[in-house]
Amino acid sequence: MNRVRLLTAPGAAALAVVRIDGPDASFFLEKRFNRVPSPGRLTHGDWTLDDGSVLDDPLVRGGDGWFEVHLHGGRRIVDRFLEDAENKGFSRVSAPPPSTWRDLLPHATTVAGLQLLAAQEHADPADADPEDRTLQRLLTPALVAIVGPANAGKSTLVNALAGRQASLVADRPGTTRDWVETTAVLCNGRLPVLLADTPGRRDDPEMAHVERAAIDLSDRVIDAADLVVRVLDATRPAELPGTRPGTLDVWNKTDLVPAATGLNMSATRRRNIDKLEQEIARRLGCRLDLPPRPLLW
Repeated sequence: MNRVRLLTAPGAAALAVVRIDGPDASFFLEKRFNRVPSPGRLTHGDWTLDDGSVLDDPLVRGGDGWFEVHLHGGRRIVDRFLEDAENKGFSRVSAPPPSTWRDLLPHATTVAGLQLLAAQEHADPADADPEDRTLQRLLTPALVAIVGPANAGKSTLVNALAGRQASLVADRPGTTRDWVETTAVLCNGRLPVLLADTPGRRDDPEMAHVERAAIDLSDRVIDAADLVVRVLDATRPAELPGTRPGTLDVWNKTDLVPAATGLNMSATRRRNIDKLEQEIARRLGCRLDLPPRPLLW
């Protein structure tokens, strides 16, 4: 029997491990992975779909009818991998769900998460709102990609949200050469998230090859994100590149020049950072303003 199973916990994370096994596992690997795994070692390579697009650059180990594929942990990457395997005849094997709320205690990293989880002890699942994703987000932090033009203040915003210097900041374009992931707890210490600071987008024929390659690599992180926040420079209002549906636009540097519409803020002065955090929570389906209540997990 051909089987595919997610070994790590569901939700956004740095990595996710998927196991494929069965008589067709080796054939499936040969069609998808551009390297031959070394016995007993992790092998790095590209995982390609039928249309020729590269899904991810995972680490793979295994042999003799089974393989573990270590993917980047964005939900979309993992879901597309599992769907692709199912389309090729692999049966998805699900891990048993947690039997009680106590089984999920290790996943609660904030006081708000612990309180909301403990409130489920005597809750009736029939009373839960299936649209309320608060508990899910408190237990499995969402991936939030910070994108935008070069020097719009993306790294400064990431540092402001994280409450520490997680990304280097400089006036020169191209400082962020690769995407940088850091943890942050928003909304007064209640909502944990993963922030991905991505390289700035700019059109420059003199751009270094490594910077252009970093921008291309960051597209995978953006595609896997639960929410994309686009930082725009209020001092350069004409610089408004195209965006994708569902993107949260924010105007930065409004301490220098006011922006006419949208969410205005100043990352350097931390102006309206709290409003941005609240909007991120709302876009992620979190209701942090409500008391503990029955929820689904």
